[in-house]
Amino acid sequence: MTALQAGLRLALIGCALSVQAAPAFALSRSFKCAFDPGSDAIDSRCERVLSRYVEYWTQLRDGRLPAWPGPGLAPPYTITRIEVGGHADGAEATRGLATVGELRARAVGEWLIGAGIPREYVIVSGYGARQLLVPTQPHEAEPQNRRVEIVSR
Repeated sequence: MTALQAGLRLALIGCALSVQAAPAFALSRSFKCAFDPGSDAIDSRCERVLSRYVEYWTQLRDGRLPAWPGPGLAPPYTITRIEVGGHADGAEATRGLATVGELRARAVGEWLIGAGIPREYVIVSGYGARQLLVPTQPHEAEPQNRRVEIVSR
């Protein structure tokens, strides 16, 4: 691998922020949890995502993740904050449910705290329909926009 290829690979890794915790088990530093329309209920799909995140966080905290596939990025890694951002789609916002994003973020934050992540690490924010993942018309429903994103910093 040339130095240019290594630099590009490192740049791509910095954008994707992915880690191999074990063969064929990739964990991302950004996790997304989907929600049903108008709901902040954490379903079984979301619980699986959150459980993977807690496993990732625990491995990171305990120094059990292998080295990043790039130069100068070696363990131990540290997380100083966990940002939990709740989002709504356009249809929810026009029905007066813009705060459902914040309710989703709070539900996920409390779930993470209940799973053992210290409260002081968790920062919860609600964005409503201001940060759409998929651009839509103001009144349009879009499942990918009804989400909570968890980002470790």
